[in-house]
Amino acid sequence: MSEVQTKANAQATAIDAIREFLSVDEWGEDGSEEHMIAFVLLASAFIGPNGTKIAAATGLPKGKVASIASRARRAGIWKAHHIEAEWGDEKCGGVALALDVATVLGLLKRS
Repeated sequence: MSEVQTKANAQATAIDAIREFLSVDEWGEDGSEEHMIAFVLLASAFIGPNGTKIAAATGLPKGKVASIASRARRAGIWKAHHIEAEWGDEKCGGVALALDVATVLGLLKRS
């Protein structure tokens, strides 16, 4: 298996894991604004802050991903080549993700 195929398989596995994680009710109904933001943010942890690649990997509408990407950049969550997030923290990663979703929704502002 080539390096490209290995990377594609790993991304597909990560996207499947994200779908499973987000199936929990607290992330909103599938297709809701909160759900899509959480999906895009989590996908960016595996794919990088690239809306085009995230839309292709997740099957989410390109325009919706572009809108979320723009708001994530304005909020300071997405930088040019990396993500400013604490989602992987074992104790408070879920809270950090929820706060970042609220930030992208425009309900909070990072300081």
